[in-house]
Amino acid sequence: MAKRSLKSLEAADRQGGFAALEHPYDSWLWNTEELEEVQSRPGFMISTWSFCCFGAPKPRWASLLHNSPRVHQALHRPKCNCNPSMEVCDDPERKAAESRETDEYPWRFCLAYAEAIMADLKSLMIPPLGTAQFDLPHLLYNQIMGSARGMQSEDLVYKLVIEVEQMVRHMELGDERNHLINLARHLKLKGTDHQLLGPKELANGREMLIPYPAFRWRWEVQIAQAWPSERSVRVLEVILLLAELNRRARSLRNNGQLYINIVNSELCLWAINKGRSSSLRVNRVLQKLITLTMATGIKPIMAWTLSKWSRFESGSLEPSA
Repeated sequence: MAKRSLKSLEAADRQGGFAALEHPYDSWLWNTEELEEVQSRPGFMISTWSFCCFGAPKPRWASLLHNSPRVHQALHRPKCNCNPSMEVCDDPERKAAESRETDEYPWRFCLAYAEAIMADLKSLMIPPLGTAQFDLPHLLYNQIMGSARGMQSEDLVYKLVIEVEQMVRHMELGDERNHLINLARHLKLKGTDHQLLGPKELANGREMLIPYPAFRWRWEVQIAQAWPSERSVRVLEVILLLAELNRRARSLRNNGQLYINIVNSELCLWAINKGRSSSLRVNRVLQKLITLTMATGIKPIMAWTLSKWSRFESGSLEPSA
């Protein structure tokens, strides 16, 4: 059980969260190789205190392995403040007796612990909720890490941050045309596939899509309506693409043009690019979309973005534009 907790501790730290594991001061856990391995990670530390320093009637020593400097500052008291001459108790029998008498956490300890964690969380969040002042790479890292399936690897996220940061740096107000021209130069053509941002190939041969920083654009609603019926999200997303293509096809001056279509669903992106899907309902919509594309010459160039970067994304399945 303890080893499993240590693995969870390490996983939480990799994802950028607060990680902590408390045990009695004299526990065998502190002498294990697994714990020493976690403790050797940058940012991890051990805090030791006696609960009597936080209002408990008798001393009871405990230690906490964690990755928070504020928690360490609030809790670490290797000498008892109630009695400066009283140091850490190493007598197992005496420790066991004290532990049975004072099992509950003192309120002052809970308050100090909670306030330290809250201060740490605020330091990770940007205003108005937090106090963090991150630069662009840190902001992108926090946004991308864990945002989609497969984006749990630090090495992968660092590579995606570099790619996205380069795009964001060149997305300047008033220079939108040059940005789009530069994107067109990186258009990937492979068979019938047209991708605005080709997948990033990893060392293991796996490919990962580069998210387009859609948050840099100002979006306006052009069409919006209630869903005609309850259907699969995958089908509804393709129906939206067909609706947009129909809107553009009403004007003859749009014939033969390419336009960028940004989606937050990888399944939708691959279905449009391939022109087929394993879903029969999606295939019916794709047939209409392909027919309209062939008749008008209007071709959507697909790009993928994160759901949190999509202007019209919400917690429920509401109409999108």
